[in-house]
Amino acid sequence: EPKQFATALFNRWGIGKKGKDNGVLVLLVMEARRVEVETGYGIWRSRIRRCPECGKRMRKLTEEQEDAYLSYEQKVEDDLGAVAHHVWRCDDCQLHQVERGWRSWAYEDCPECGHHTVTRHATTLRLPTYEREGLREVLRECRFPKCSFRRTDRERIPRKVRTTSSSGGFRGGGFGGGIGGGFGGGFGGGSRGGGGFGGGSFGGGSSGGGGAGRGW
Repeated sequence: EPKQFATALFNRWGIGKKGKDNGVLVLLVMEARRVEVETGYGIWRSRIRRCPECGKRMRKLTEEQEDAYLSYEQKVEDDLGAVAHHVWRCDDCQLHQVERGWRSWAYEDCPECGHHTVTRHATTLRLPTYEREGLREVLRECRFPKCSFRRTDRERIPRKVRTTSSSGGFRGGGFGGGIGGGFGGGFGGGSRGGGGFGGGSFGGGSSGGGGAGRGW
């Protein structure tokens, strides 16, 4: 789906300033006749929230105030630095909303308990060369207290790629061109173009799916 692709591409490129997450990505999918605008967490979380009951503006709680409204599972993710949760409260209706914010790349989703609390430690067994792939052993372990998930896998490391000074902006990362370039194959056979900007910086921004899209 274009939306999921836009979110993945945004996070792969790390558009926006690290810590502020203020990047914006515009993705044009010609074959699907659709445009997607993906925004970083910083832009998405700074929008005004209105109370669904009375319509008044909600207030964002401080980190100290948030703890009273978070579940045990949310507190674990928060304490690990794996997921940031934000709580908004209506002072008139006493209604509150908990929003799941940025997710750390240092953790993965656990296939057993479902929480974003799995660490990944890789050990290189064989370095890649220009002629053959490398090999690494990856240990995944869930740090959620009530989960015992632990698994070791072996993964291939792609062969090294010879590049020249005249080649495109992103090398060896799966995205051949620079920002605004075209992308070939792998997404419904269509053509698409994208552009992004990040408030004076590039690399380190993240998105959790904020933004909007429409067709024509």
